[in-house]
Amino acid sequence: MITPFLQQRYSAQSAGLAIVRKILQNRSFPDGFTTKQLYQIAIEEPAPEGFQPFPLGIPKPVKALKPKPVRKRPAAVIERPATYPEHPEHPIRSIRFLKEYILPFLQGTKEIQMTRQPKVKAQVAVEEKQTKKQRMADSSVAWVWKVIPPSERAEPPMPPKVKEVVGTEVGVGQDVSHLSKRRQLARVGKVSREVTKLKAYKSFNEVREPLMARLESNSDILEKVSVALEKSKKTGLDTVISAEEKASRHIPRRAPFKPIAGPLLREKLDQARKQAAYGKQPRETTA
Repeated sequence: MITPFLQQRYSAQSAGLAIVRKILQNRSFPDGFTTKQLYQIAIEEPAPEGFQPFPLGIPKPVKALKPKPVRKRPAAVIERPATYPEHPEHPIRSIRFLKEYILPFLQGTKEIQMTRQPKVKAQVAVEEKQTKKQRMADSSVAWVWKVIPPSERAEPPMPPKVKEVVGTEVGVGQDVSHLSKRRQLARVGKVSREVTKLKAYKSFNEVREPLMARLESNSDILEKVSVALEKSKKTGLDTVISAEEKASRHIPRRAPFKPIAGPLLREKLDQARKQAAYGKQPRETTA
């Protein structure tokens, strides 16, 4: 369930990203910019129409709590005023919101990056003695944000190639943790045998389908191959291929065409396919 606070945060983040991207596109920052500088520029941009302000933007009067009486060493009561965003009506309502929800997103999309830059300070006279803290402050560097040009941004990585898994339809990859160890071992052997049959079935189809397409496109060759298979005792795939080669060499001018020759040949090849997948027999099988 999305609460009003989360809904307002999502809309503020979307609108805040649009404002910051517009600033980075229209303005140039040769020396980079700090988070505070970007925040001061961003709050000057108008909020989009219909933007819902932050629900806790208007502070309510809070009654001061009286400290409870204690007997020994009463602790000092420290009154801490409630903190509210500086600009609840703006998408970037505070500098903390800019740090936590806007800049990390732009850094993740490689649009900006944090870089080190030496601080620019006025030169100090040599005669003046500097303390250790002053010397450390002079030698320190400032961390600023810099815009990465579109030409230098790294391209998003390509999604990894999905390895084709053979045998998902016969049980490869299924969860068998609910089975006992004995049944799990039996399932592995069963699935392995089914995968072997499936591979033989698919390899047979890769040859069978183009072969039938060629034969059905030429009625003369189809009729001649069907007659050759009726006379032959072999019904394997290699027999059909060799019969096709012989028939394509000598094609009669007018060969009788029988529409039933195609289905009969398909039926014979289906039987040969079952033998190749389930019979553990070579391609050439005798009837």
